[in-house]
Amino acid sequence: MIGIDVDSDLFSWWLPYYKSLKLDSYTAYLHSSLDEDLNEGSKRLFQEYGFTVVMLPEGVVRDNAIRCNEPGIGVRSFLFDALALTFPKEDFLVTADGDEIQEWPENPRAYVERGIRIVIGEHVDCFDETLHAPDTEKTLDENYPLRYNNLSTLWRPYDDPYNPRKICLAPVRYPVDYSGSHDVKKEYMLAAPRALASGILNVLHYRWRQSAFLRVKNRPNWPEHEQKFIKNFFSVAE
Repeated sequence: MIGIDVDSDLFSWWLPYYKSLKLDSYTAYLHSSLDEDLNEGSKRLFQEYGFTVVMLPEGVVRDNAIRCNEPGIGVRSFLFDALALTFPKEDFLVTADGDEIQEWPENPRAYVERGIRIVIGEHVDCFDETLHAPDTEKTLDENYPLRYNNLSTLWRPYDDPYNPRKICLAPVRYPVDYSGSHDVKKEYMLAAPRALASGILNVLHYRWRQSAFLRVKNRPNWPEHEQKFIKNFFSVAE
């Protein structure tokens, strides 16, 4: 699930990396921008990399956020459940958001061949002192050299429902709620606990860039006092 407005600055790194994994098929759900030229350019780019592209109109995402009180959750769950049904039940899904690079030390297919059914990713926030857009002439490491396991704890020290771990690979019929940290659906938690996961990898998380406030502004899970803290923590590039 990729937001064109907030993630298009990462496409230069994101697309070639995931294409290099040589998965059997690729599907991208793109949250549309109000900029139609940006939409068309993003769609063409993903198609050039061999992705099937599903465009989500901006209004669908916005209206869903109002109904669910959390941006994108209902849309994500519905779409991924529907996508899973298009694959044979013995297949697996690898899922990645547009602001993360999952550090697979070997091809995901190799995990499955060794009998590993679930791979958990742990977010490692990658950032700089300034919320700046990445320079395409540099690597992501050069753009965002600082690392912290869960940067949100600096301004959200209380018991936070945000989980910096997420399911990155699982059988297509596994009951993953593909929202936020991609956790097991609550109604299946006892029957299919995450403790069954038999693999783990780092997920380099590039959330804290110039577009960060497009993600958090007016979201109910990012109160105003937290947004103020973030503004004080970072310098915002013009």
